[in-house]
Amino acid sequence: MTGKETLRVGIVGCGEVVQRWHISGWKRRHVRLCVCDRDEKLAKQVAEASKIDRYYTDFGEMLRKEKLDIVDIATPPQMHCA
Repeated sequence: MTGKETLRVGIVGCGEVVQRWHISGWKRRHVRLCVCDRDEKLAKQVAEASKIDRYYTDFGEMLRKEKLDIVDIATPPQMHCA
């Protein structure tokens, strides 16, 4: 990347830490964001409140459609892969 290109970042998990810290941190870096959470109501609510125009409930779908540069896994530790 040349430094002028916008990074595409997908955030997985829409809990309180994401809402308070992750989204604002990424937005300071002027990236293109999308969010993903199994709870569609929460994903939509977080996206709308944060002025993010794309949200998903399916991680695989997000990966296929967004061609992300970075995936920010922000789920509780017990949800992480072993």
